[in-house]
Amino acid sequence: MARVLIIDDEPGVCWALQQTLEGAGHEVDVAGTAEQGLPRADEADLVFLDIGLPGMDGLQALGKLPGKPVVIITAHGTLDNAVEAMQKGAFDYLVKPLRSEEIPVLVERALRRTELEQEVGRLRDQLGASTTVVGASRRMQDLFKQIATVALSDAPVRITGEAGAGRTLVARALHRASARRDAPCVVVEGRFLPSDLPVDGSLVVKDPLDLTDADRTRLLRSIEAGDGPRVMTTSGEPLPDELAARVGGVSIHVPPLRERRADIPLLVAHFLEREFRYDGGVGTATMTLLEGYDWPGNVRELRHAIEVATVQARGAALVPEHFPPTVREVREADDDDVSRVVTRLLERIPDGRLHELVQESFERALLEQVLQATGGNQVQSAKRLGIHRTTLRKLMDRYGLG
Repeated sequence: MARVLIIDDEPGVCWALQQTLEGAGHEVDVAGTAEQGLPRADEADLVFLDIGLPGMDGLQALGKLPGKPVVIITAHGTLDNAVEAMQKGAFDYLVKPLRSEEIPVLVERALRRTELEQEVGRLRDQLGASTTVVGASRRMQDLFKQIATVALSDAPVRITGEAGAGRTLVARALHRASARRDAPCVVVEGRFLPSDLPVDGSLVVKDPLDLTDADRTRLLRSIEAGDGPRVMTTSGEPLPDELAARVGGVSIHVPPLRERRADIPLLVAHFLEREFRYDGGVGTATMTLLEGYDWPGNVRELRHAIEVATVQARGAALVPEHFPPTVREVREADDDDVSRVVTRLLERIPDGRLHELVQESFERALLEQVLQATGGNQVQSAKRLGIHRTTLRKLMDRYGLG
C-alpha cells in the first residue's frame, strides 16, 4: 500500500482517481491547489499533479517536489506543458479524461522506480567505501542501476569486461547489495576452485574458462541445486554459448575506462584522497594528459600511475613528468603528430589564407571526431566542446556535417 496525494482543482477528476486508487488498496489524500497540497507532499509516496491549477500552476509546483515521483495530469490542450514537465523530472503524465485501468499499473511502475532508486542510493553509499568502483558518467550510472536491480535476485551472474576495469569489484559490490551481504564473499581463480564450495554467501569465479571439466561439473551442479552460494563469474570475454546457457542468470558488462573518460577526475581524486592520502593537488595540464590517454590497463593502470606520480612528486602538485613514460609518451607523440600536420599544411597553403585554412582543417576534424564519439548527439557534443549547441549547429552547417 502506498500513500498517494492528488492535487487537482476538478472534484470529479479527484473523486474518480481516488476511487480507483483506494480500490487498489492505496491511501489517498486530496488537495484542490498546490498551496494546499505541497505542505502534505512529504508524507506521500506518489503525487498526481494537475498542470492547470489556480494560483501556483503544476509546473511551478513540480519544481518544489524534488526527488518525489510525480504523475502529471493534463488536458489535450496542454500537452506541450506535459512534455515540459517530463523534461523537468515528472515520472509520467495522464491525459484527461483519465482511464481507470491505466492508473494501478502506472502507480506500480512509479513505486518500483522509487524502490530501485533507493537501492541505487544504498549501493552508491557502499561503493563509496570500496576501492575503485567510482563514477558519475552515464555508463557508470547505468551500471549502478543494473547492479541494484540484479542484487534483488539470487540468480547467477556473468560479469564481463577488460582486465583492470573492475570486474571483481563489481562482483563484491553486488554481494554487498544483496540479501547475502552478511555471509562471506569468496573470490577464487577458475583453475583453483576449492574442493569444498562455500555453503552460503557468494562465490566469485575468475576466468571460468580455466575450470577443469570436473570442477565445471561441480560448479554447475551447485548452481542447478540452488542450495549453495550465489555464483558469479568474471571474464574478459563472454562465455561460450553452451556454458553460458548452463550457468544461466544475467550478464553485466563493466565498461573500459576509455569509454567513461568523464570519470577520470573522480577516480584521480578518489585515489589521492582515499587511498594515498595525498594532498599535493593536480594541475590542469596533468588532468588533460590523464583524460587524453586510452588506459589499456583501465582503472588498475590509472591507480598504478597515480601511485608512481605521488612517489615522484614528494608532496608537490602532480605534473606530467611525474607519471610513467607510457602515459607521457602519448602526449609527446600527439604533439609530434600535430607538428607534422602543420608542416604539411605550410607546404601547400598559399600566403594570405594560412590561418584560415589551418583553422578550418583542425576544426572540421575536431567536430567529426567528437560527433562520432557521441554517436551524433549534439547536446553531448556541444558540452564536450564547451560551446553552445547553436554554435555547434552553425559549425556543422558550415562544414556540411549535418
